[in-house]
Amino acid sequence: MAAPQRGVRPPGTGRARPLRFSLLARAARAAAGALPEPVRQSHLAGAVPLLSPVGELQRERALRRHRAAPLRAGVAAPGLARANPARLRLVTSFGLAMLAGFGADAVLDPEEGGAAARRWFLRLAGAVVVAGVLLAAAGNLALPLLVPRLAAWGRHVVEARYAALPAPTHSLDYFCAELDEVLAGMARAFRIGNLAMYAPAAVAVGGWLAVRGSARGPMLVVLAVVELVGLGRGYTPAVPRRDFYPPTAVVSRLARDTTLHRVTALGETLVPDAHMMYGLADVRGLDFPTRWYAAYLDAAGRLPWIAYGTLVGSADSPLLRVLNVKYVVAADERGGVTLAELAHVQPRCFVVHEAVVAESDAQALELLRSAPDAVYSRVVITGPADVPPVAGDGDGEATPIAYAPTETAWSVVTGAGGYLVNTDAYYPGWRAYVDDRPAALYRANVAFRAVLVPAGRHTVTFRYEPRSMRMGVAVSVLAACVCVFLTWRHPPPRNGRPPA
Repeated sequence: MAAPQRGVRPPGTGRARPLRFSLLARAARAAAGALPEPVRQSHLAGAVPLLSPVGELQRERALRRHRAAPLRAGVAAPGLARANPARLRLVTSFGLAMLAGFGADAVLDPEEGGAAARRWFLRLAGAVVVAGVLLAAAGNLALPLLVPRLAAWGRHVVEARYAALPAPTHSLDYFCAELDEVLAGMARAFRIGNLAMYAPAAVAVGGWLAVRGSARGPMLVVLAVVELVGLGRGYTPAVPRRDFYPPTAVVSRLARDTTLHRVTALGETLVPDAHMMYGLADVRGLDFPTRWYAAYLDAAGRLPWIAYGTLVGSADSPLLRVLNVKYVVAADERGGVTLAELAHVQPRCFVVHEAVVAESDAQALELLRSAPDAVYSRVVITGPADVPPVAGDGDGEATPIAYAPTETAWSVVTGAGGYLVNTDAYYPGWRAYVDDRPAALYRANVAFRAVLVPAGRHTVTFRYEPRSMRMGVAVSVLAACVCVFLTWRHPPPRNGRPPA
């Protein structure tokens, strides 16, 4: 038996909301307008990295001491009320980057103000080197004496947090080993042979050379690239998928089945979106489905959950099984996992010989709910649509020829005319072709696709050809041509000076 696949994110991280800085941006713009022109931009940019950590700290304290009325009022301020406090670090980083840009402009300024900026830069470079030397000395002399105390304090924290976990993913020894690795890494960071420790001094010396040399611009570009790569290389390291989502016996069994099928899981087993890491096709889809598919899943018995994502409690509904479901995964309270294979698997594409038109999605959903078993033999097309009738019954079969994210092809054989129903999602931009000729594509069963197929053998192709893509390419080509023309007509001035 394999362990159930549970969520890997800490509680609450899925409820973060985007920052809303519209009111703050207007206030900052008004405040900047009251400042003198030479210092307006730099003062505003400097306020951003200073105020953002204050807002983050205020929100953290308010979350911990929710009884403090002033802090609650501050958290409710525009831009902070719906913000994940960690995202304010992005604002801080952006403000610091703006300040760095203003500083580079000042250093490169050939006027008198640039000389003062260069003197400040040299002093700052010297301070960075001195601070680095002191930090290296402290790390090599004081850190070895502090490691035992840090280890004792860290173990106390680990044990307390481990005891508070409702369902630990690893043993206590595992987390203690992680703590030991962190402490060992701290000691390695200050070793004399660690080249990364000399990066601040190298940047400072490079900046000093840039200030005193003639190739200031290229030197600053090199320094910026070295700093970004050196500091950012280990910030978001690539984690092997096997380490982040280790395969289980159930997942390995599902991956070995190369037929065209879908799976689903009950409850929070194989929590939504985890299937993407394993390359599985899950009927629960992504966290943010289309409103049509969300309404269809509600009719199929979707469980109430968080604002995004989909959970199902049962795979008995025909509205769910018709979606090419072959396997159902379920976990029990003891951690065991059951993998069930359905005896009858509905194909991804199938032919029906009955079609009804619904004037609205609400009517279509009512038709599906009232007779769910009819979904195998009838298609509900949401109007207004001119739906040609089909005569009589007949056998039909659809065999996949090619299947890709943006194009699928099917060989369809039917004794009588009917509708080929494809349980892939309908979305504007999809086109249907029957024997390479354009055909009307209908929105079937609220969220899927259907196309009329005459009797006989035909090739049906669904292809994603959004108009927005063609328009975007045309606009980009036109913009590139305009830029080339303007550059040719108005070449940039030489030596960075405008013509007299």
